[in-house]
Amino acid sequence: MMLLHGFGATPRVWDRIGVAADRPALAGHGGPEPVDFETEVERLARRIHAPTTVVGYSLGGRLALGIACRFPEKVDRLVAIGTHPGLDGPNSRLERMAADDALARDLEQRGLDAFFADWDARPLFARRPTPDRSGLEDSSLAAAMRAFSLGRMPSRWLELPALRMPVTWVAGEHDDKFLRLAEQCARTGPRAECVRVEGADHDVLACRPDAVVALLYFREGSSIPPPTGQSP
Repeated sequence: MMLLHGFGATPRVWDRIGVAADRPALAGHGGPEPVDFETEVERLARRIHAPTTVVGYSLGGRLALGIACRFPEKVDRLVAIGTHPGLDGPNSRLERMAADDALARDLEQRGLDAFFADWDARPLFARRPTPDRSGLEDSSLAAAMRAFSLGRMPSRWLELPALRMPVTWVAGEHDDKFLRLAEQCARTGPRAECVRVEGADHDVLACRPDAVVALLYFREGSSIPPPTGQSP
């Protein structure tokens, strides 16, 4: 199994689920310096030597999807948590590139602590505990923000129907945008499904590590409720 973390995090986020797996640091996050999105997909794919389950959250989910689309022989199941399959249309891509470049400049100018104080205050992350970012550097994260911008990532929408492995699209119940995306993506693939995780925002892994374990090994149904006795 391969577990890919999100932007502004490290492989340590996966410690909370206690699953033995390959947990690489993404480029700019303790890994090599970022080049571009497809180069990172290729670098990660080279680590896989036999078909395996690839799990990714947010940026990690986009990279996991890239591996599944470009190297399907290496992936026997894809689990994409809070994952966007890409933007269509040059205008939306240019707008997103400009927005991410502006965020990268802000990170470089204000530094990691000030930048992530605002980042973590977004409604998208209202329910999650703050990730451990020790060891990360603002310049490398800014480079990753530019290189892995959603605007610079190839759109995978047209490739989704060709995926033959089981694909699980996961989103938190409080993450309206990505829940709609997950539902839409699940309708495109022959072996795709959408799983809604109750009590979670965009960062399902941080909010509900138990749910991530459940969907990897024990899940039944299309929605994961909170543990018994715990309200959403």
